[in-house]
Amino acid sequence: MILAELAKRDEKNSYRSVRNFIENYLYIINQENKLVLLKLNRTQNYIMEIIEWLWKRKIPVRLIILKARKEGVSTLIEAVIFTITILNRFVNSYVISYNEKTTLQIYKIADRYYRHLPMVMRPQTKYYTKYSLVFESVKPEFSLESQMIVDTAKNVDVGRGSTINNLHLSETARMENLSKVLTSALDAVPEKSPSTLVVSESTAKGQGGRFHKSWLNAIDWEQFKKDYVKGEYRDKPPFIRVFIPWYWDDRYSIEPPLDFKLFDYDHEFYGNEIEAKKRFRLSDSQMYWRRRKIAADEIDYDLSKFMEEYPATPEEAFLAAGDTIFSKRQLQILSSKVKEPIAVGDLRMMATVEDVYHYYKGNKPEITFDKNPRGNLKIWEFPKEYEEVTKDDIKIKVPVHYIVAGDVSEGVEVIQGKRDNSVAQVWKRVNPFKLVAEICGRIEPDILADLIYNLGFYYNVAWVGVERNTYGAATNSRLYKELSYPLLYFRIEIDEKTDKKTRKFGWYSGKIERPIMITDFAALVRNGDIDIENAEMISEMKTFVRHADGSVKAESSAFDDRVITGMIAYQVHKLLPKVDWDFKPKRWRPQRGSVIGR
Repeated sequence: MILAELAKRDEKNSYRSVRNFIENYLYIINQENKLVLLKLNRTQNYIMEIIEWLWKRKIPVRLIILKARKEGVSTLIEAVIFTITILNRFVNSYVISYNEKTTLQIYKIADRYYRHLPMVMRPQTKYYTKYSLVFESVKPEFSLESQMIVDTAKNVDVGRGSTINNLHLSETARMENLSKVLTSALDAVPEKSPSTLVVSESTAKGQGGRFHKSWLNAIDWEQFKKDYVKGEYRDKPPFIRVFIPWYWDDRYSIEPPLDFKLFDYDHEFYGNEIEAKKRFRLSDSQMYWRRRKIAADEIDYDLSKFMEEYPATPEEAFLAAGDTIFSKRQLQILSSKVKEPIAVGDLRMMATVEDVYHYYKGNKPEITFDKNPRGNLKIWEFPKEYEEVTKDDIKIKVPVHYIVAGDVSEGVEVIQGKRDNSVAQVWKRVNPFKLVAEICGRIEPDILADLIYNLGFYYNVAWVGVERNTYGAATNSRLYKELSYPLLYFRIEIDEKTDKKTRKFGWYSGKIERPIMITDFAALVRNGDIDIENAEMISEMKTFVRHADGSVKAESSAFDDRVITGMIAYQVHKLLPKVDWDFKPKRWRPQRGSVIGR
């Protein structure tokens, strides 16, 4: 049997036999609608080299591939699985896509591979349908007992009760029942078998979903190689993430006209082309193709749509996809300016405000910052009393003011095993509105009040606004009644029982307030009047989306505590004046040297 002879390779080079078979015997329809042998392009060759590297070291292949459109990834994976299936006995291969149309399109690729093999090389089939190729024969010596099955993600029990050797998940991000499909299908794949292959490939479809989380949990390919050499991942190989940018495809290039010029500013449709060319080392021909594609009917001058379909970076891909309420272009700009905090630690009260006032006539407690890598306070900018600004060509010093905002955890489980966070943020009252410090974690309401008290005094006696919905009422109560913080946001309301005016401390996010908060903060971002260097804050903004029912909140299994806190901060900033506080002490008198927060 010819296939049997082809499968017999020298042990040293056996991992190369699949590539050789693909490029010598498998046919595709190219862009000119011609039947040609499959010769690997740059993208396909890169992925094939990764697979061969793993095969050579007898490591199970586990890849998650984030790609641009039409780069030949599905074609290659089908070729690899088809070749393995017909060159070996007892192989079960499954192909799953998000809908029937796409599934059948992928199956046609494998069907074409089979139909255009030389007759003497085609293994005998028992079943040859539009959903399966079952290679069996009544004569045992000619029977492979291998099969290729295609299915849609609607079948959540795919592979259940059987063993899967090769699994191809195509356009994974678009699968409605992805979690159930993965549970069923991956359980059917022997975890440690070096002869197994699992590839999940897709364009992006927003952040916060299962595909996005799988991508984040996977190991970068280059990092995996370094770690493997050190002896890691020997017991349980992880999924390896592979990104394919659009500009790797040689077809995405058109010779530009002589008068073609790139935009060196943030163009409404094309963005900053000079910056894009420099960053990704693109040619003018690639930049001209990019502009033409953005202007094409399927993109219709939507830069975000182009980045979703043809990303240059993973961040660009996931940023562009999804229906976030924030300007995707501005989020991209903010993402490019992300920095690590300049300090991490805790605030410690060294002397109470009463003692400071009594001995030194000061007007705020003595609070110091202690560096601690495990501390709960991250700082991007330390407090400043004054800043130098230029007004009418004259440099003057102006006082610096801050807002401290808080959102108290309700204990809601957002992700299995993970509940929402309590957050306190410090925002600098300048244009652009700047996030300078943050505390985030599972913090009890009373402890959060102590932390915010310290933050407020540390940052020049800032106005404090804490959401008073549910558990926030306890935080506000402690700040006012027990800690006597001097600048605490409140509003006057009419008491329904006494019909008298009463002060309600804390920010209330009700049906009237929430749309205003969202709209104002979205406008702030859209206009570029915000400065955020916190990667986690920007990540939450990317997954804060408009849902099918019209509600605006975090995507399923994503957090929005930081976003809500930022919105509260901006409302307090809009409503309350900048003041220089002349403090006179009141009641509270804790022990000296006590740490407020833990």
